[in-house]
Amino acid sequence: VYAAADHIVQRTILSERFVQLERAEAMRDMERVTAAIEDQVAQLDRLCLMKATRDDARAFVAGVNEAYPEVNLSEETLRIERVDLLYFCALDGRVVWGAVRDPETGTAVTLREFPRQELSLTHPLLVGDRQGAGGAVDGIMLTERGPMLAAARPLLDGGEDGLPLGT
Repeated sequence: VYAAADHIVQRTILSERFVQLERAEAMRDMERVTAAIEDQVAQLDRLCLMKATRDDARAFVAGVNEAYPEVNLSEETLRIERVDLLYFCALDGRVVWGAVRDPETGTAVTLREFPRQELSLTHPLLVGDRQGAGGAVDGIMLTERGPMLAAARPLLDGGEDGLPLGT
């Protein structure tokens, strides 16, 4: 009789409470993970904004500053900034400069979603002439190599209120 009563108590009361506790803990874990990802995306967007608002970067995309990559886009700079993919594109989608690195090894790789010559004008990160939210895009993008945190900002001639030069 005791074993049967113990079994019923465990099945109906304790088991249900344990499931509730596990579910609540899983929800807290998901909230922490979501907040951490959102923080990483925000940091990436700030870095993107910093690069997009530099006069020398805009001059580079406009074809006037050929020294920009040598000074500002070295492998060491990308490693320190923890950037594994960086593209500068003209308004027509032409890739002015681009690099894609494997996050584990740091070696150069290719991604179907980021061709070396030109991005489609419908590419989700090609924001050069988009309006709304300042043309900025950020979030998680699925690639052939797995999910990637991404951010894109328009390069505007003359700063925040200028004409778009690219992304």
